Amino acid sequence: MWDILFRFAMLIYGTAFAAGLLGFMSWRHGHRWRRLATFYPGNNKEVGERFHMESIFLYADHEVYNHHQGTVIVTIAEDGIGLRMMLPLNALYPPIFIPASDIRLVQENWLLMGPVCQMRFRQCPELNLVMPGRPGDRLLANY
Repeated sequence: MWDILFRFAMLIYGTAFAAGLLGFMSWRHGHRWRRLATFYPGNNKEVGERFHMESIFLYADHEVYNHHQGTVIVTIAEDGIGLRMMLPLNALYPPIFIPASDIRLVQENWLLMGPVCQMRFRQCPELNLVMPGRPGDRLLANY
């Protein structure tokens, strides 16, 4: 009986330790996302064209980038762009809404990706956001 309880307790401990470690690593990986969210808080109620499971790159000038691969929901509205993480990461990453007036779009060519949409922001000029694929093409065509 005690052996079963000990094994169950160790299973709970190991699971909690692994979940805590993964949560900390994910939280640490999102420091640029949270910085952008302090300037542009969102409310998850943006209405517009939605793109699920998209990838974005966040980077500051002359620093290593953060790649959020396949976890971002992008909403392109008439008055701006909404970004939020998918479940369960949305507990660690607050939603972002960037007004269209604060965005400067530039088309860049990345070696293996081809043309991508790079965004610079008026309130947070040290951060850049690169959006490849369908949402980036849609932004470059409409803004």
